Amino acid sequence: MRKFIWYSPSGFASIVFVLYLIPLLFCYVQNTDLMARYVGGIKLELVTLAAVVFFNLLLLLLVFLVNGYVVARPVIPWRERKSVCLVFGVLYLFVGFYAVYQLVVNLDLLQLFYFGWDDHFVKSIGALIPEQGLLRYFFLLQFLILGYFLIIDHVNSRLLLFVLGVFVVAGLAVTTRREPLVVFFLALMLRFRDRDWVFYVLGAAIFSSILALVYLRFDDFFNDFLTSEEFYPFQFSAYLIQESYFKPSVLLSTPMRYFIDVNPGISWQIRYDLFAHDGPGPTVSMAGVFYAYGFLIPAFMLGIVVVVISNFYKLYGSRRSGVLSCIYAFLLMKLLNIMRSGELPIIMIDMFIFLMMAFLVSFISRRVSSGN
Repeated sequence: MRKFIWYSPSGFASIVFVLYLIPLLFCYVQNTDLMARYVGGIKLELVTLAAVVFFNLLLLLLVFLVNGYVVARPVIPWRERKSVCLVFGVLYLFVGFYAVYQLVVNLDLLQLFYFGWDDHFVKSIGALIPEQGLLRYFFLLQFLILGYFLIIDHVNSRLLLFVLGVFVVAGLAVTTRREPLVVFFLALMLRFRDRDWVFYVLGAAIFSSILALVYLRFDDFFNDFLTSEEFYPFQFSAYLIQESYFKPSVLLSTPMRYFIDVNPGISWQIRYDLFAHDGPGPTVSMAGVFYAYGFLIPAFMLGIVVVVISNFYKLYGSRRSGVLSCIYAFLLMKLLNIMRSGELPIIMIDMFIFLMMAFLVSFISRRVSSGN
């Protein structure tokens, strides 16, 4: 019997599936309303629950099938040169800390520390970032993480790496955004995955950081958590299926969406169509996108993403490299984002830009080495 590897694409996707399925089962067993904060009186039917599970199992099957396919050789062979990694690492760290500074100043985040943790203020940050045109700084936080892992294998001082790591974590935490923090800790877990104590310590750090930042969003954390919008993705998909929201499109689930539609995202568009809600809100899981957009095109787009992730895992997964661990952690987070939000167009664009940022280092390293 094959060993379960939690960080393989299929293993990670299975964990995410179970994580988000449990609250949907809770909703069915407790007979609570679907999308209670947007509509009322609609109960989850058993056939709808079965449909959501079916579409997610198709997604998992696609991941398992594609995970067995590997290209014969890397399209872009990875090469690290110490001098290049240090130069780009410092440059990326500078850009990342600059992004933190801009978010802190423009959103007045320091008031969280001066005046206490205002849960309503924290809830509003996700809306303020796009409203104030700060999405570019949120994206630049990725430079902070990538910069740290570019130098992690080329700096001998553990104290310096520890202090720098503390500053990186503090910079990511003060923005109150969970995804960059999880990517950072996940990358550390992957880099040092041969040490059991690191796995448990960093796993606890991921769990604690998620709970801490989620805790700020609820007045009654323990009663509201499982029924909150944090776990709406599968509920939202169930609602689409139950209400027969079906708008198949050839291009709207591809990156071409941004050339033919001014709406910022799939979930955003669906929320507006159903609830006339023009703003941040719950996301639709990939199961709902499969149903709403006709399955074939979303499945093809998902297949491309999974091919990239699976091949990266097979080609570089065994190497103990900080930057490769960082890249793969980022790709796993994108796989999670796809399963919980189905935002294939923007996720594919994010992946392309991030991989270009990382492989630029490899390209220059090879050019420098060939020139010597």
